[in-house]
Amino acid sequence: MKDIPDSLAPPQPTRMKMRIVIPLIFIAVVSALLLWGIVRGNWSDAQTRNPASAADGVIAQLLRTTEGRKQMHAAIIVTAPPERVWKVVTDYDHFSDVFPNISASKGVRDPDGLWHLTGEIRSFIGRWPMDLHVRHEESAAKFAASWDEPHGAWKVNRGSWVVTHHGAGETLLEYNLELRVSPFPDFVVRAVLLGQLKPVMKAVANRVERDQPPR
Repeated sequence: MKDIPDSLAPPQPTRMKMRIVIPLIFIAVVSALLLWGIVRGNWSDAQTRNPASAADGVIAQLLRTTEGRKQMHAAIIVTAPPERVWKVVTDYDHFSDVFPNISASKGVRDPDGLWHLTGEIRSFIGRWPMDLHVRHEESAAKFAASWDEPHGAWKVNRGSWVVTHHGAGETLLEYNLELRVSPFPDFVVRAVLLGQLKPVMKAVANRVERDQPPR
């Protein structure tokens, strides 16, 4: 009997196992990531959770508002007076110091008192022009910068910075964001952005510390 050429020989058992196992592992990983995204992008709290001190770091959550909407919320205690924190979160020309995915940002105050903020937002799911008008409110109780301006693929674009006095030489900084971007599912957008909130808040605190005037 002639020898069977290697090319016609039946596959080795190990090879066959690998051909089955590798796709199964891939499917399991993708399924786990999808499940993680669904849970992370949908699980919401009814109550706002803010840190009690700077030692608590950043607290980020998906918050369910009284109107039934879901918005992302992050908070941090910054060791600096509110005026200095406010100066950083409204320094629109240098927003890339806080948001690494924003480039060429620029803020111009319009005659109606609103700030016109432009730039480009980049992420692994796409690029979008940033064009919105921000309302500033300043009082003895708090500073707030808010916007509600959908445009283009951004079907919902609503958010705010809220800066309030917390204690001696400290500030509570809160960031709220509600975003819907077509054609992506809402839970995907929320899951991705929730992962970016903590670095953003820490970047603000670091920038405030960096800009601290000499004693």
